[in-house]
Amino acid sequence: MRRVSSLLRLRKTNKNHMLMRFLSSSSNSSRTGPGIRVAIIGGGASGLSTALQLAPLVEKGLIAKPIDIYEKSCLESSLHASSAPAISVSAIDTTDPSTLSSGSGAVGREIGVGIWNTALEPFRSQRNSHKDLIRKLEHLGHYVENVGYRTPKGDWLTKTKLSLPPSLQPNVDSTDRADPSLLFIREKDFLASLRDAVHAEQDCGTIQMHYAPLENDESTSVDYITLPDTSTNGLGHSGHLQFKDGSVSSTDYHILIAAGGMRSTLRKKYSGYGCSIEKWKAGKEPSLETAPKWLKWKKKELEEKHSIEDRKYVVFRGNAPLKGKDIGTDGVSFQTWGEGKNMRFALVGMSHPTSEKGNERSEKQVWFATICDEEICSSKNNPQDRKDLLVQSFQNWHDPIRQVIESTPAEEILMERGMGHRHSLLPVLNLAEVMQYQNRHSDANFTPMQYHGPGPMLLFAGDAYMTIDPVLAQGFTIGMESGADLAVTLESCLGQNGKDSENHQQEFDLKTVRDALLERNRRRFGRVMCLIRSTELVQSMAQPSSEFASILTKNFVRPAMMMIPAFIKQAAFSAVMKYSLGYYGNYGNYKKVHVDNDDNPKRNE
Repeated sequence: MRRVSSLLRLRKTNKNHMLMRFLSSSSNSSRTGPGIRVAIIGGGASGLSTALQLAPLVEKGLIAKPIDIYEKSCLESSLHASSAPAISVSAIDTTDPSTLSSGSGAVGREIGVGIWNTALEPFRSQRNSHKDLIRKLEHLGHYVENVGYRTPKGDWLTKTKLSLPPSLQPNVDSTDRADPSLLFIREKDFLASLRDAVHAEQDCGTIQMHYAPLENDESTSVDYITLPDTSTNGLGHSGHLQFKDGSVSSTDYHILIAAGGMRSTLRKKYSGYGCSIEKWKAGKEPSLETAPKWLKWKKKELEEKHSIEDRKYVVFRGNAPLKGKDIGTDGVSFQTWGEGKNMRFALVGMSHPTSEKGNERSEKQVWFATICDEEICSSKNNPQDRKDLLVQSFQNWHDPIRQVIESTPAEEILMERGMGHRHSLLPVLNLAEVMQYQNRHSDANFTPMQYHGPGPMLLFAGDAYMTIDPVLAQGFTIGMESGADLAVTLESCLGQNGKDSENHQQEFDLKTVRDALLERNRRRFGRVMCLIRSTELVQSMAQPSSEFASILTKNFVRPAMMMIPAFIKQAAFSAVMKYSLGYYGNYGNYKKVHVDNDDNPKRNE
């Protein structure tokens, strides 16, 4: 039995503070066998791919079987909803930015998405589920090769060519580090392939998926974390999950991975307290009774750490039922860089099988357009009116932009507001102290919890770690990379003395594991900073927003770019792309040695 409500009892320690107690021995789960216990909260791309990367560690006895994935949605209801043809937002209140960034969810949409090679390389192992995943992704999608960048008038700023993976290049050594390659695939096919791989691991007992049984059921929707009583069990390194229906996980977990997207519940509840706790422990915080203004300031500071930034533009996406030969693209995908109002347009040809077993493929043109225009985004406009305004905004841009938008059914045009987090987050490795600190702020006369130890480790993956502006289309890529990096880190730590110890759980308690996770976070932050810097550079050049930036771009930057020799521009664009993917610097060196190395035993499982 996965969760248990009857084990939970509340003991009142004062008039406002309630302490959760468990009648069972929470430190000894009903599970048997070696390894630490891991739960992933969120069954989207980052959650599923993280579980797949950690699965080999289960067979090595480093992680207890199975890895639990909790997805709050009902898979059957989500699949039924995704089959509906209408994916527009005509009924959404666009005055509220939060309603315009729903994300892919657990099932995905018809829209095409890009997956870069840095996310796929860790799956090129001998593990069956990984091999099947790569095979399905490459069958359902295709690699983009010829790409270019244009002005609204149609002039080419530059053209370049992306690489193919070594496995598709017979004359290339597969052990060489590949140049950037981009797989384009329907979002729903991408997530379905990940689910199939997880189901294969589930059959092996390494992963267990938990979906809500019904549409409005909250038995898999995590609300918060509870800590067991350790007064008689020594130091505590684990915690239970409390769900919104009041039930509690029967298993206590050592590592919790929040992969619930941009608005992750655990991200908001437990992250961002590091500096505050250090000051509190050092006695540098004023008393709560004498510092109401200080409390108000602390609340604003925490809200800033969790804040989501509105990037002041909206993204429209669609699949045009056109073939490349009909619109004269000659197989070249392109981005057209605007000259004001955050306008930008991109087109990628995409093909996918028309049936599961047949070789016939359907070709479509996946496009997206960005713009800052409140009239277009206004909720009073129905889908057709919104489409007409969008066509009007891009009517003077080069062919085939207008034709592509006009050929897309209005009710199938997806609209999302550009959003992103202001801050990335450290892993929470002192969850017990965070809870103590929160209790202190909720009640000046609080009674400390009967818990001794740091508590479970709370890590963040994908958009829960940091949602980044989608300019360079690396959202899924970042989330998948994170899982591979975590697997390498945990294998290195937990396996250090694995041959000499029969109880790998003891090694989980070592300080080296927490230190390694902090070092991993520094690497991940370096990788994310590469993407952020590249995003800001490209956005300033491709999506000027202010009038001054528009004048500068149109009259100086673009003419200067046209004068630069093609080979220099191609080299510059390639360097920016590689930098955005973390090819350079400390993270690039680490990844080349530890994640991409074929000698890594994890890759040869």
